[in-house]
Amino acid sequence: MRRNLLINGALLLCSIAVYFVASELITRVCFFGWDSLHPAVLSSVHFFKRSDPIGRRSAIAGLPYELIPNMSTLYKKVPFLTNGDGMRDQSYTLRKPERTFRVAVVGDSLTLPDGVAIEDAYHSLLEERFNGLQNGMHYEFLNFGVGGYDPRDYLIVMQKKVMKYDPDLILIGYCLWNDHKIDYVETGGAEKISRSVFLATLSAELKGERRNWMPRKPKKELIVPVTKNLEPRIDTLAQVLTEIDGFGREQHIPIVITSLDYRKPNEKLVALFGEHERKNSFIFFDTSEYFPEDMNTGDYILYRGDNHTNDGANRVFADALYGFLTEKKLVPTS
Repeated sequence: MRRNLLINGALLLCSIAVYFVASELITRVCFFGWDSLHPAVLSSVHFFKRSDPIGRRSAIAGLPYELIPNMSTLYKKVPFLTNGDGMRDQSYTLRKPERTFRVAVVGDSLTLPDGVAIEDAYHSLLEERFNGLQNGMHYEFLNFGVGGYDPRDYLIVMQKKVMKYDPDLILIGYCLWNDHKIDYVETGGAEKISRSVFLATLSAELKGERRNWMPRKPKKELIVPVTKNLEPRIDTLAQVLTEIDGFGREQHIPIVITSLDYRKPNEKLVALFGEHERKNSFIFFDTSEYFPEDMNTGDYILYRGDNHTNDGANRVFADALYGFLTEKKLVPTS
């Protein structure tokens, strides 16, 4: 009798262990893909780290942080390398080579871009496409993107980092669903982080909430993002846009602000940009209209556990921007 109880107890414990292991593996695959079964790949997803693995405090006044220079690591499942200036890009000479058209690309995690191989980034695709013209010109798209930056950070980057490279054009990749949060900085740090995707998900579900790093798969009808607390920030955003325009005028350099999203932008933000475009010198361009109306939004995100845009969305961004930049003759093709 006692032996049977011990055997049954052991079987029960084994069954529970198998259940939790199987649940963990299934949940990892569901949220982060098959390659997340490898511990090193899953650990590269920064939601499971206690601090930012690619950033450091910036010495530039007003800039909260910047990328660590000369870094080689795995970040969000893709190789991540930076040059000596802390750019996710190759190294460039400060002196612009002859017959070279240089574009400085400024933005946040969509420009970095999070979870996308650098060769599949929209600015890399633009550089490749323009150089494919073989017209005797050389084109360089310098990537100054850093995740979490907002328009005020963009302005500081342009003032303190961009101009020393003597660009001919500045392209700002704007994130319409959070870039209006001027001076909003997410503080990482010492919060308790579960190493188990399954337990973290189960805990969130039991509490009636889902962590922001595990959103539900975007639904087709959720095309227009809802921007919380937009009204109090409109005036601040308008002021920053005016300062960005003033910088462009002072430096005699054209600035293009492009929204990077498969979803239709908030109407109030579009109206604000339209108003400033009419009275200022920068140009606003919306890429969302180039995505198919009957799209499955899940086709344009990294994976279920991260709704940053993927390589497919970056291709759409690049195609739309190539047509726009050439049509407006902002980038010479001959």
